[in-house]
Amino acid sequence: MPAVSGGQRVRSVRGGVIVTLFGLFFVVVGVAGHLDFFGYPGETTGGGKVVAVDTAGRGTSYTVEFTTADGRVVTADTYLRWGGPSTAGGNAGIAYDTDDPADVRIRRNVLVLCYLGGLVGLFIAANGVAEIVRRIR
Repeated sequence: MPAVSGGQRVRSVRGGVIVTLFGLFFVVVGVAGHLDFFGYPGETTGGGKVVAVDTAGRGTSYTVEFTTADGRVVTADTYLRWGGPSTAGGNAGIAYDTDDPADVRIRRNVLVLCYLGGLVGLFIAANGVAEIVRRIR
């Protein structure tokens, strides 16, 4: 194996750090997608009916109707840039703030992509760490 100069070692370690951070970014995106689907702390998840869809503008506004865990019927508006139902009348998975049910959002089912991205991110990050360890020695 040829000798490695100090500058080459620093560049290799820097590259390993960049690869590790890139992989960790995908892990964070995977965790965020998981939380987005299953709900954040203080949220309740469930199902609702899409009452109206408004596609004017850059995203889509929805009016959803659902029943809270304590039996209240709530009609509330929410917004998505992409990935929601395209017509009114269907059902949608929702998550709402337990203390303020009018703060509702439609859950998108992108779990497979999030989990796959997280796993790929772990693999990339592990390779980055391995490169750093190999170059430090």
